[in-house]
Amino acid sequence: MITTRSGKVLITTAVKSKGFNVRGRAADARPTNVFFSANARKIAVAQEHHVTVRNQAVTLADAYAIEQQLNNGINGAYLLIGYGEDWLYFGKTPLDMLGPRPVAKAPKSRPSFPGPPNTDLIRIVAQYDGPATNGDTSQNRDTVMGDSARNYAASCYGDDWANARTWEWLHIRAHSLGGDNAVGNLVAGTFDANTKMIPFERLVQKRSQDASAADPVIVEWDIDVYPDSWVAIGIKMVVKYKDVNDQLVVQSADFNAQSDMNIDKLQYDILGMN
Repeated sequence: MITTRSGKVLITTAVKSKGFNVRGRAADARPTNVFFSANARKIAVAQEHHVTVRNQAVTLADAYAIEQQLNNGINGAYLLIGYGEDWLYFGKTPLDMLGPRPVAKAPKSRPSFPGPPNTDLIRIVAQYDGPATNGDTSQNRDTVMGDSARNYAASCYGDDWANARTWEWLHIRAHSLGGDNAVGNLVAGTFDANTKMIPFERLVQKRSQDASAADPVIVEWDIDVYPDSWVAIGIKMVVKYKDVNDQLVVQSADFNAQSDMNIDKLQYDILGMN
């Protein structure tokens, strides 16, 4: 067990990360998008973003039927672009995609990439007995991992495959949650996945302010990586804490680390409410 100022790392195959002011990374919501929910608070947020709002109780099981309903109209084709426990969000095609960076960073002549993990599943569990504090990011991510995430992905799977996405080194355990820039806590994934993780990291940061040994906040991360590489396929994050009624609350989210669709500000704000 490793003890840090911000919490006890109970299980780890590497630890720590970095945080940013990320709402600016998100795109503006398109007025042609359609938001479904019966949650008054979330409806109000959607209305602030000037999308079409339908006051309707929904679950993920309703997504296909609603998508077909939208596509039977005369306004073009729609796809599901976001969802939560009580909301569905559809975007008109063609969807906004980030695509590759306009100028890829030239690879180093002799990059010193770390050896791959000896597993295709990285699992980290951290317990917060008090307010989370920042981790160590004195070395930047490219330095720690030997080169840019894009160039690492290209070294594993070739330029054509890597150039189809916008890459970043994703932190598993965020800087704001006690994470360092360190091998084992950094995986190559898309800008989109990195952005979507931040509302959940903010949730942990907020909950940790009231955490104690008797009422800790526990966070579990499971990261699937491609064999013999630090390239992430998907990241699952589970947050556990007790509410004011001493009832256990479990919130989880799955992030597709290969998705390059641009999250918009409405999704960012709604995800931050979950």
